[in-house]
Amino acid sequence: MNTREVTNQYRLNKWTEIVRECRSSGQTVASWCADHEINPKTYYYWLKRVRTAAYEALPSLSSHTSPIVPVNVPVSTAGMAPGDVASSSDIIIRMGTVTLEIRNQASATLIEKIHSGHFNMFGDVSKAEKIYIACGYTDMRKSIDGLAAIVQQNFQLNPFQNSLFLFCGRQRNRMKALYWEGDGFVLLYKRLEDGRYQRPMNAEAVRSITSQEFRWLLEGLSIDQPKAVKNLNMTVCL
Repeated sequence: MNTREVTNQYRLNKWTEIVRECRSSGQTVASWCADHEINPKTYYYWLKRVRTAAYEALPSLSSHTSPIVPVNVPVSTAGMAPGDVASSSDIIIRMGTVTLEIRNQASATLIEKIHSGHFNMFGDVSKAEKIYIACGYTDMRKSIDGLAAIVQQNFQLNPFQNSLFLFCGRQRNRMKALYWEGDGFVLLYKRLEDGRYQRPMNAEAVRSITSQEFRWLLEGLSIDQPKAVKNLNMTVCL
């Protein structure tokens, strides 16, 4: 692979990461681009290049030994929720705020994974053994590489350990979570439409919190609750 091909592959990897972050943020493209100071036209150009590369990487249909039999599914609007828009997808699965659309061209392996419950789009961060939160604010423009560098260089921690790392923005209405899942990083991004996160403001660079304190944080409460009943480690019974 020559220098030009290496450069193109590096750019595609960065563009793919940006597209994934935008789509997982829950924001519109215009809003996300404004928050990250990216021109929407530039974003759509990157998206086009990523799609083209993905299409070219697909194997030719002539290489399939098993015939593909199309199934015609009649389009019906019965049972659609108010405000739903007619879709060209043949199967639509709604899981909370996530909508999964499946076409007839989907592979049998993918459908089997969805049916058996093994299809996880965001990873299971509940498996994290420890939770760390960055004290003070973090630049929300940072993505996986930038946040992992903060964990390693500023916190002196291993970003590949089984831990969840939390970062809050300056305005305290945005939070990112970084988690290593074994085969890759999971990056979650949440923006509150109303309310603020009560992130710690002490002098420590990073702080370890419990799962209960994490729940308080997500509910807009301070992680320091002086009136909360605390667990005691007793060794002697009097």
